Amino acid sequence: ASVNFHRRFDLEEIARNFRSAEYEPEVFPGLVFRMEESSVAFLLFVEGEGVCVGAKSEEEIKEGINRIEETIG
Repeated sequence: ASVNFHRRFDLEEIARNFRSAEYEPEVFPGLVFRMEESSVAFLLFVEGEGVCVGAKSEEEIKEGINRIEETIG
C-alpha cells in the first residue's frame, strides 16, 4: 500500500535516530523502517511518500501509518 505523509523526510536523520531504520542511499534511494514486534515495514522516501510492505490486513497498514506519524513526527 502506498501512502503520502504530506511532508519531506530527512532520511539520514531518521537512520541515525532509530535502530529500526536502514538507509543505504548508494544501494536504494529509500529508507527501510521496520515496525518493532511486527512483520510490517515502510519504505520511506525523501519526498514524503511511503510504501507499506508485510502487512496482512488494512488494519495493520493503518496502525503502521499511525506509528510512523507518532514516531517520526
